[in-house]
Amino acid sequence: MLASGAVSLDPFLGAARLAALVRSRQASPVELVRAYLDRIEQLDGRLRAYITVTRQGALDAARRAEETAGRSGALGPLHGVPFAVKDQFATRGVRTTAGSRILADHVPDEDATVVARLVAAGGILLGKLNLTEFALGGTIRFPFGQPRNPWNPAHDTGGSSAGSGVAAAAALAAVTLGEDTGGSVRTPASWCGVAGHRPTWGLVSRHGCIPLSWSLDAAGPLGRTVEDCALVLEIIAGHDTRDPLTARRPVPGYRAALTGEVRGLRVGVIRELTHGGETDPEVRDAVVAAAGVLGGLGAKVDEVSVPLAARPRRRLRPGHPPPPARGEPAASRAAAPGAAGPRARPPAAARCAGDARRAARPDVAPRRADDRRLHRADHQHGRGGRALLHPALVHHAGGPGRRARAGRAVRVRRLGPAAQPAGHRPALRGRHRAARGPRLRASHRLAPPTAPTLSQMSELTEAQVRALAQALGLPMTPDDAAEVTHRLNAFIEALAPLTDLPSAGPEPTPAPIDPDGA
Repeated sequence: MLASGAVSLDPFLGAARLAALVRSRQASPVELVRAYLDRIEQLDGRLRAYITVTRQGALDAARRAEETAGRSGALGPLHGVPFAVKDQFATRGVRTTAGSRILADHVPDEDATVVARLVAAGGILLGKLNLTEFALGGTIRFPFGQPRNPWNPAHDTGGSSAGSGVAAAAALAAVTLGEDTGGSVRTPASWCGVAGHRPTWGLVSRHGCIPLSWSLDAAGPLGRTVEDCALVLEIIAGHDTRDPLTARRPVPGYRAALTGEVRGLRVGVIRELTHGGETDPEVRDAVVAAAGVLGGLGAKVDEVSVPLAARPRRRLRPGHPPPPARGEPAASRAAAPGAAGPRARPPAAARCAGDARRAARPDVAPRRADDRRLHRADHQHGRGGRALLHPALVHHAGGPGRRARAGRAVRVRRLGPAAQPAGHRPALRGRHRAARGPRLRASHRLAPPTAPTLSQMSELTEAQVRALAQALGLPMTPDDAAEVTHRLNAFIEALAPLTDLPSAGPEPTPAPIDPDGA
């Protein structure tokens, strides 16, 4: 516990509460920073939440914040509050590794937009947080130490924002920032027992974030309270001229919306995710209990079906045997004498007959119509007081790296598929026989472009966007049409220079390809 003035401060207090105490001069930014630095020194040797700790820089910033708090005048919403960010965001003068030894000496000369906005709001950067290598997931051996779950060091932290979840749960910072592409904020928040939020794509600037997938990446907060996440989101959201795909809409007051009133809210419990065969019973019971609490507070809770949310079964190619049943030996799946081999295709007549049978099935059209209605419903959820409730993850946290072994670790090879021209990669991914020879066949090269370049295209109009939405059966308000039109035109403008590059001459002869990527 940290004593400051007449108030005893707990490092586990939320960032919003600490900011209020600093504004009322009941808490000292210097003492706050020292308290968190002491916890980092005591615990991070085991938890490995941090890659880099900016001790001296944090203390210097805390002293400046304390001097500013002693004067009259408005203070930022995060004034004097220590925070930490995933080591995927650029920080001026502080190395940014993306969790990889390859970038161990990379020191940016500017801050990412989200970092700059947190600092401008008065926040104090404590350091950079651990993550899976290049935020890709699947890392087995973390180059800067294996992050440990503070609730049980034998359990996984989730990723890729592992350090962000650990630091928030263990009070190694008042609030943290992660990045979510396909669950990289939500997974560690769930497994480390904190609040985490993945903002809508385009709400928060991506400038200065080392990308995993530029069209999916979204910076998001992790904290010990929902209010902390709302506070950080208010700071980092908003249009950024250095990221033209960010929304131009005003940032609403997220904290002001946290009234606790849910009466009249319609909550849909997704059947396929809550009661699916792969959902852990304990996770299912927790979701059902949460739905019961919301119902008791006045929300209308209904079970809804989203068939697309169910985990799809592996679709077999013609001639491939079905997957083995549990406990079934592989030998029992051997093809019968005379049966087609694993890569054989059925005769053309059989393929045509199969196409005819599928076309004649009466249930295909209704099912496609249901899919279109579901797609429209997805765009309507969250409007008019609606929400969806389902497990963030269907399993508990396992041992460190246990689930990671099912994926691929990041490897850099001198002449792997990534070194080949883009036109040749589909053949490599498909293991086409053309890729096994000394050179790719000319038929697998990219055809010369015949369509006009992006710079030759005129800007889209709102009328065109509304017409397209109507053709797809998607409801779209005038405000939505204006926002979508702006983003599409910004996207076209950003890509135009890439498509209008002058030709570098005749295409060179492809280099020999080693199928093993050696």
